[in-house]
Order: sequence, then structure tokens, then C-alpha cells
Amino acid sequence: MSAVEKLPQQKIMPFALRPLQEADTAQAAEIERDAFPTLFPPTPFRRELRNRMASYLVATRR
Repeated sequence: MSAVEKLPQQKIMPFALRPLQEADTAQAAEIERDAFPTLFPPTPFRRELRNRMASYLVATRR
């Protein structure tokens, strides 16, 4: 057995992650309502974009 083993070939993920942008906030709010219908109050995504302590990611299809 050699010191370097070949890893199995990995498939590329069918999605990519990127930071949430202001243009995404309406759809993010809609997804949140569908996923958590009893959540009150809803997350203020536009305000959260200015929150330096928060980080939101968006998954998009490649």
C-alpha cells in the first residue's frame, strides 16, 4: 500500500451556496413561511443583511 491513496472520484454537488442578497429577501421570507408556518414574528431578512453578526446563505441550482 502506498503512502498516498487515491480517493474515489467525487461528483459535483448539484447546487452552489452564495451569500443572501437583497433581491433574495422576498423569496427567503416565502420559504420561511412555508417551512415554519407558526413562526412569529418572521425574520426581517432585509434588516438582517446589515447585521454584521448574522450570515445567511442561499442555495442555487448549478
